[in-house]
Amino acid sequence: MSKWARKNVRSTTGNVLIAEVDGKVAGYSLLYVITAPPVFRIHRLGHIGELYVREKYRGLGVGSKLYGEATKWFRRKRIRHLSLVVLKGNDLPHSIYEKWGFFDNFIEMRKKL
Repeated sequence: MSKWARKNVRSTTGNVLIAEVDGKVAGYSLLYVITAPPVFRIHRLGHIGELYVREKYRGLGVGSKLYGEATKWFRRKRIRHLSLVVLKGNDLPHSIYEKWGFFDNFIEMRKKL
């Protein structure tokens, strides 16, 4: 992750947000802009690559604050649509993302070779 963060912190299409509580890192979020091929209806999409809050800081609004700052950053970039990925069965974050207005969009299927 540190290589990705260093690259994107210097980029106009990526950002790393760090949340602190009492001077200690409580969580982070990795943001970037996806440019889709012209066959897609939405050409530029903001993507929240990760949004993580350390366990001892969960329930304190840290994730909501990170999300709020992420949306501000995307709006400054004139991004109008956001995406994120949540693992199947990870119900708590899924319900939080739904509360924030996200909806299920597609199913990704995988196969091990």
